[in-house]
Amino acid sequence: MYIDLIYERATKLERLFAFSIDMLFLKLVKTAFAIAGLKIGFIPCFLLYFTVMHTISGQTLGKYTLGLRVVTSYGENPSVFQSLIRTVLYPVALMTFYPVHDKISKTAVVRE
Repeated sequence: MYIDLIYERATKLERLFAFSIDMLFLKLVKTAFAIAGLKIGFIPCFLLYFTVMHTISGQTLGKYTLGLRVVTSYGENPSVFQSLIRTVLYPVALMTFYPVHDKISKTAVVRE
């Protein structure tokens, strides 16, 4: 893959830690909405957060903190469709400990 020539891939531990930071952030956001009297489900927040952040910058708060980025096989930010596929398949990747979401969406998590 082209990206392997210019980037170093993130380790599973780095990716898991970044994901943990993101889950903590989403919990804080949901709590803030609840305090404000707005009830928003976790799944819509999860889908929106990861899809939008990966499409716009290739990074979530967790990835930014660790210096990681999601890129396509050409080193670009993923499209909305690629980001949505990655997000929908996150649970499968977590259950199997295999980055199926990256394989299907043709993306990778790399170090900046």
